[in-house]
Amino acid sequence: MLKIGEISKLLNLPVKTIRYWEEFGLFKPSYVDEYTGYRQFDEKDIERLSQILYLKDLGFELKEIKNLDEKVVANKTRTLQSKIAHLTNSLKEIASLQKDKKGEFIMKNFVNDENAIGHWRLLGLADSMEEAKALKLRHNHDFKIEEMYLMENGKEYWVLAWTKGAIFINGRKNPYEIVGDKMIVSITYDGEIEGYAVYERIDNKNHQIKDFLRVDKVDYPFVVDKKALGVWKSFDFIRDLKKFDPDKKEWKGESFIRQLSILENGEAFFEYDRGQIAKHTWAKGHLYYYWDKDIATDMKYSIVKKGSDEYLIMEWKSGDYLYAGIISGYYVFKKEV
Repeated sequence: MLKIGEISKLLNLPVKTIRYWEEFGLFKPSYVDEYTGYRQFDEKDIERLSQILYLKDLGFELKEIKNLDEKVVANKTRTLQSKIAHLTNSLKEIASLQKDKKGEFIMKNFVNDENAIGHWRLLGLADSMEEAKALKLRHNHDFKIEEMYLMENGKEYWVLAWTKGAIFINGRKNPYEIVGDKMIVSITYDGEIEGYAVYERIDNKNHQIKDFLRVDKVDYPFVVDKKALGVWKSFDFIRDLKKFDPDKKEWKGESFIRQLSILENGEAFFEYDRGQIAKHTWAKGHLYYYWDKDIATDMKYSIVKKGSDEYLIMEWKSGDYLYAGIISGYYVFKKEV
């Protein structure tokens, strides 16, 4: 019988991961002392943990491993086949990339469409082409591409690129049709049309990324927030600020930002999942995140107390915000005592 620390070394698995897998219901140690709670593991436990590691390496998620059966395996096979097809197509697209006279990448297979160039704004979604053309649209939806800036040579930004007849979203090809001052985009997943996004033309200018990139004000007067000073460990990542509950964590995976340190001199340091450390600045209620010397976002924060613990909740403004004004969610940090 082995202790949890010995199992950790044997399988090169963090102790907290073994405990989390047990809590998740993936396995149960052969022996748990009813008085001390100490766990001991036998050969069957080692075999089960090795199986979980093997399945994770194959791409299975914990929920799939827990409920593994023929149906789960078949679904995973179809998903991987779809990804392979997408990656194969991406490899072809990457191989076609070349630079123009300005040194910017364009696609060899790019075909221009002067009528598509410009700024487009989403009007709504439709379930059929007929409804799209009749502007019978629904507006309560989760579709994030509220605006598109289609630039010369199919210039890519954020998750968007284009060529004549198609808008690429995260590499997926979505055919479009222009009718008057409207563009109808067929939203496709795995080759199947799921709906139609209808956009109206705002202008036909050849925009540059700098024209629509969102850059926040980051020169508020510096005021010390003594409650914010110190070291904050990543605790959770939440979508809805109003639903934060420390007893019901939303994010189960590793956090991109591990730690936040706030100093009295106006400096703030972020430590990332791979150990990198980046210096930023702050003022009371504001964390200024510098993407480069000319691009910064103001990630507003607030501090809340739950029981005896303090939490710093910070807006996370990723590329979704820079290009589309979307706040992806909120990082929750717990104060280190």
